[in-house]
Amino acid sequence: MTFDDVLEQTSAYLAGEKDSITISNNWSQGRTVYGGISSAVLFACVADKITDERPIKTINVNF
Repeated sequence: MTFDDVLEQTSAYLAGEKDSITISNNWSQGRTVYGGISSAVLFACVADKITDERPIKTINVNF
């Protein structure tokens, strides 16, 4: 599974085409997935809600 595959699944989920997002074990880091993937999925979920008037310029994510 590639990074693009994860984002494609996220898009399909947001479009109502899927009920969940599955991330393969090769993205695992300990008990969960690599933090960058979690952050990318989160950003993909809110990206369409961002307006040109208030663009996101930075994201700070802590784990």
